[in-house]
Amino acid sequence: MKSKIVEKFKIRDKQIIFRYPTLKDVDDYLELINRLVKEKAMINVQEKCTRKQEINFLKDILGQIRKGILVHLVVEVDGKVMGNAGIPKGRFSANSHIGEFGIILRKEIRDMGIGTKLLNCALKEAKNKLGMKIAELGVFENNEVAKKLYRSCGFKKIGTIKDGCNYYGKYVDSIIMVKYLR
Repeated sequence: MKSKIVEKFKIRDKQIIFRYPTLKDVDDYLELINRLVKEKAMINVQEKCTRKQEINFLKDILGQIRKGILVHLVVEVDGKVMGNAGIPKGRFSANSHIGEFGIILRKEIRDMGIGTKLLNCALKEAKNKLGMKIAELGVFENNEVAKKLYRSCGFKKIGTIKDGCNYYGKYVDSIIMVKYLR
């Protein structure tokens, strides 16, 4: 299965491609998530995944994309998946215009502007393909880098869930942010 390319560009002599995933990406996905777990990145997954778990995860993602209820883009850098961003439609008709945004990037490609470009690209895809009108997200209160990224892309804080995130056994607040896609 060939992947649909959404955007292609170069940064620091590296070829960057934003595209939809395929099942062939499973080993890169597994390496990506397990590296983030190892570095204790501020993400919801905190235990290493098996290849079988990652195959099931990717099959689920591909199914949701086919059903037209999810935009999920990978960041391919010089032929290797180094991150992704996704935004699914709300599950019910009353909130199907709202999506919960998520993004992960490997350490090697952070601070290059790729996260900003990926975030904006994924939101544009969600607006155009899914009719998304509002993007929401939750971010660990102590994740200053992520909060700065989200604010720079137009997300606004709308609330806090006290102790909303469990970060390796310690509870931290979850900041809820929203962006209206006009």
